[in-house]
Amino acid sequence: MNDTDAPADRKAAEPGSGPLACVIAVRSERKGTALERCQLPPEKAVAILRHIREGCGVRATGRLVGVSKDTVLRYVALAGDQAKNLHDELVAFSP
Repeated sequence: MNDTDAPADRKAAEPGSGPLACVIAVRSERKGTALERCQLPPEKAVAILRHIREGCGVRATGRLVGVSKDTVLRYVALAGDQAKNLHDELVAFSP
């Protein structure tokens, strides 16, 4: 086997199937949501917001989810901004 021969089990990558395709797909799914520029997995981000909604404190939420309190505050601020924008949009169209 020379250097130009590829092993039989290796196939050429299809366009849009590399490691960046996953990142691009996640970003496009989050576009226009509170999670648009977030780097946490969606499960953790949603868990943060659920704990806050249920009345847990910032520190307790950070301990339960496994993130810092600054991260909790950042996600709460992002969700609050998104909620404000949605509210303003919905109120503008109400009779």
